Amino acid sequence: MLPLLRGHFCSRLPDEDFLIFDATHGTALLRRGGRVQYLAMEHYTPCTDEEELNWQRLWKRFFKALTIEERRNEKAQMNHVQKRFWKDMCEMQADKV
Repeated sequence: MLPLLRGHFCSRLPDEDFLIFDATHGTALLRRGGRVQYLAMEHYTPCTDEEELNWQRLWKRFFKALTIEERRNEKAQMNHVQKRFWKDMCEMQADKV
């Protein structure tokens, strides 16, 4: 599956480093410094440093700014990303008080 995603993400994020982890197959697609590698990985624990948390908060603010609550359609969202993946998406997590 990762080779199919490679072209999509590399062309849309040409200047960014990223990692996509495929838990089902125990592999990861890593792009760093313009080089792409496939890695064998058993598990992935996301970084939770302050910079990462700031990026997550920023993304959630952007996501909420685009959301029109009256037109929110969970069924349509599930057509784009299955609900079982929502636990891994910061924009789908409840705000911490």
